[in-house]
Amino acid sequence: MLRAAQLRVNRQTLQLDTIRGDRPIDGDLQAELRNIAELQAQLLEMAERIMDNEGDN
Repeated sequence: MLRAAQLRVNRQTLQLDTIRGDRPIDGDLQAELRNIAELQAQLLEMAERIMDNEGDN
């Protein structure tokens, strides 16, 4: 599940980069970047929890 979610973040990042091209980041792109960054932060938190739980065993 974690891997699939990370692949989705990677895919969204590549799509956004393609859409953006060389133009500056506008409000819509900025909002999408925030969404992707939030998802990435959630994935990091999940991975850290998994590592912590493995360390407890």
